[in-house]
This record gives sequence, structure tokens and C-alpha cells, in this order.
Amino acid sequence: MTSMQARRLIRTIGMLAGLGSGIGLGVSCTIKLPEHCGNLNGDITCTERGDGPYCNLCFPDRSGCMDEMPSDECRWVGEPGWASSGGPGTNGEASASGSGDASLDDGGTVGVLSASGDEVGSAESGPVECEPCPADAPSCVDGQCVPCDEGDPQACAGRDEPVCLGGSCVECTEDDLGACSEGVEVCDPGTNTCVILCSAHEECGEAACSMFEGVCLSMDSVVHVGPGQTFGSIASAVASFGAVARGTIIVHKGTYAEPLVIDEGQVLGILASPGDLPNLTVLFGGEPRLLVTDGTIIMDGLSISGNGGEPAVQVRGLAAWLWADRNRIVNNFGGGILVEEGAKATVRNCFVGGVLANVEALEVNDVGTVVEVSYSTLIAGSGLDGGDGTHALQCSAFPYNPSVSVKDSIVHDTNDDDSHDECAGAVLNNNALEFDRAGNANVGPYSIMSNWFTNPYSDFTLTMAGDSVFDNIAEWNEGDPPTDILGTPRPGDGMADYAGAHIP
Repeated sequence: MTSMQARRLIRTIGMLAGLGSGIGLGVSCTIKLPEHCGNLNGDITCTERGDGPYCNLCFPDRSGCMDEMPSDECRWVGEPGWASSGGPGTNGEASASGSGDASLDDGGTVGVLSASGDEVGSAESGPVECEPCPADAPSCVDGQCVPCDEGDPQACAGRDEPVCLGGSCVECTEDDLGACSEGVEVCDPGTNTCVILCSAHEECGEAACSMFEGVCLSMDSVVHVGPGQTFGSIASAVASFGAVARGTIIVHKGTYAEPLVIDEGQVLGILASPGDLPNLTVLFGGEPRLLVTDGTIIMDGLSISGNGGEPAVQVRGLAAWLWADRNRIVNNFGGGILVEEGAKATVRNCFVGGVLANVEALEVNDVGTVVEVSYSTLIAGSGLDGGDGTHALQCSAFPYNPSVSVKDSIVHDTNDDDSHDECAGAVLNNNALEFDRAGNANVGPYSIMSNWFTNPYSDFTLTMAGDSVFDNIAEWNEGDPPTDILGTPRPGDGMADYAGAHIP
């Protein structure tokens, strides 16, 4: 090393040490950067590398090469004919303290202080490392957090989000389970997170099971409604989720005189708090208590009654989905449930209807509409209802037949002559009916005087008279509801069972 080079190096180190002192660094630090242009041939090395024409002794990043000319104190021009073992720091190691002192000893390289006073980029420590990088820029390159490379299978190794997708580390994708436990969780393609598989709400903690999808809704999106709870009304809780939101609403005991609308792509579970039977009713007006037009509702353990003018529950449109379990949609003067215009509904373990005149318990209309009923009790009264009579199950006629299947249920009304032509295309199996149909039981006509139910308007739990009528008609199979509407366990696979929602 020439004396000029040594003086320049000492000035540079002194300047950097002063910088360290100026920001409160009081430690001595030696940082070894063997690939730095200051330890090689300065500007000549930078030009050969194509990293910029100037070597900056004061700049540790990019091995010291820059596009802009540094000050004289920081620049190292290099020497023609210089050997790879040379450079301004070849014959000594620079160290500096916060006081601005500098010295040289044998075998070192250019010393550069980091802002923290820590040693970075030394030959012993390897490349410059990053602080823990975020999931959206998870890879460390030259001390910078950058997006990951999907072509590198180890790009997200060791993280809780082990799969690279679009430059970010995520828990999983449709093609890679990643962090998900096989057989227990699946990947939600919308959020690229693992969600728990389920077939019942009890498998999801406090959250609801999204029954159509078979996955638990998030435990982080659960709210409570009722006296002393976060929300005083169900409608305000629904509104709190906003468009396309997914979550669970736990409803505590009480009477809620309010209409509900599920739309804008919401997926909501509305569940009764364990042991409670909250009631949605109406004080004035005839609008539906529940209207689903563009969204999904999973409803469990609620009572909906007292509605007038229109069916209490309406599910309308191709983007409307209803899953109703263990609900009592009864004693509504406008009717029970209406599903139409391509909507989808599953009704299990429910009481629907009541012996009211001129309204249907369950009405299904239009091609493309799909309704599946199991282990439910559908009851209607008598009357004309538009000239075709009042029925427990009513469907639009050919050529507008919807897809309807009913099994293991009670389907009765008090009309004298019911042949089920009102829903001729329905698939019926193991039901208690008032007419002959193969694979079902004709238990004869129904009247209030039959005394089969505790209350023919609102409570279809079976009496002693109903016990003997509806036993051994249904057949329980894997995938059917595990309990009745009150929580009584159903029998094992392939065993005879009570038709309807209640086991006496």
C-alpha cells in the first residue's frame, strides 16, 4: 500500500467513525467486506463488474460500486496492473471507534461502520442479513427483503407460511396444502389460509360450520347479540360484517322484531346461544323476517313466527343459499319458506308451517331452484291459496319444475284430498305422507283432532298419539343429522327411525 492510500483509508475510517460517534455509537467495530471494491482495484473493478464506474469506500452496499462519483475522501480509483491480492486495505485491517481513532494491522480489509455498530458482511459472518422479513417480501437478498420466487421450492422454508404464491409466502394454495393438516384442514383459495373441515357447528368452537362448504368460519369473526352483548339487534350485527364478509352471529335469548337481509356476498352463520331459543317476530308490516338474495346464511336453533303478508323466510336468486337446521319457522300468516329463482336451500330438523289457512309451509318455484329436506316436519292448514289449495309442500308446475327432494320427514296438511300433484316432480323417500307413494308411508289424512302434535300451529313435537304413527318410517344413514331438533341422538347407520324433526 502506498502512503497516499494509507492516508486516504485512515481519513475515510476516521470520517465513518465520526459518523458513528455522531449517532451515538460508542463501540469499536471492524467490518470485513472482502468483495468490496476498496479491497480490490477500485473504479477499475467496478467497471469490469458493470456495477457502476466509481468505487466508494464509504458505501458498503453493492460492494461499493456506484453510478455517481463520490467525494475524494471516499473514492478509490485503483491502479493499472494491480493484482487481485492488492487494494487500499490489503496490507492492514482497519478498526475504528466512536472517538474517530483508526489503526492498521496485518491481513485486514477495508473497515466500514454500520449504523448499528454491529459487524455485517464480514468474511466470518457471510452475506449481509435482513431483519425478519414479512410474508409479502420474505426473501433476503443483499440485506434487502424481496418477494419470493415460486420456482424455488425452499423460498418459504421454515416459515409458518411455507408456500410461495405471487411473490408472497402463504399458508397454502389450491394445489399445495402447505401448512394445512391433511384430512383435518383444507385451503381456502380466497385467503390462502388453512380452514378446519367440519360437518357440525360443534366442531368449530364458537364459530359456525359453513355447511355447504364443510369448513369452519373464522373464530376471529364471532359476535354476540342480545341483552348485555355487543349488539342489541341481529340486523346491526349483520351490517357490521359488510360486503363479502364471513362470520358468525351468536343470538341470545330474546325477541327480535326486525327484518334481516343477507346480500352482497356475505356468508354468515346465525346460531342460537346454547340452551336459548331466540325468536324473530314482527310487530308491524308484512315483509319477510329473513330475505336472502345474494349471500349464504347458515341458521341454527332460531324461532321465526308471527309474520304476516309474505312468507317469513325467502331465498331468491342464483346467488342465494340457505342452510336451516333445528329451526322453528311456524305460525306465520304469510307462509313459512319460499325458495325461488334458482336459489339453493337445505332444510334439516326443522318445524315449518302450522295449520293456518291459505298459505304454504314450503313453496319452491322455478327451474334451477334446488331444495333438499330431511328429518323435518312440514304442516299446513286448508284453504284455496290461489285456487290450488293449501299444501305443506308446493312447487311450480311443468315446465318450471324445480329440483326438490324430501326424505325422512312428515309432510301433511288438513286438506281433504291431497295427492301431492302440487309437487309431482319431487323425489320422496321414507316420509310420512297422506297419499300413496312407493318408498314412503301413507299414514292417512291429518286434522287437528288427530292430536299428533303438541301444538298444531307452532310446536310439532310428537305426542303419545303421534309416537305410534311416525315410528319406524324413516331410515337414518351416514350424513343425516346426528340428533333431532331437541338434541336427542338419532340411531345408528341403516336403522329405522322416527320421521320428522322430533323423537318423542
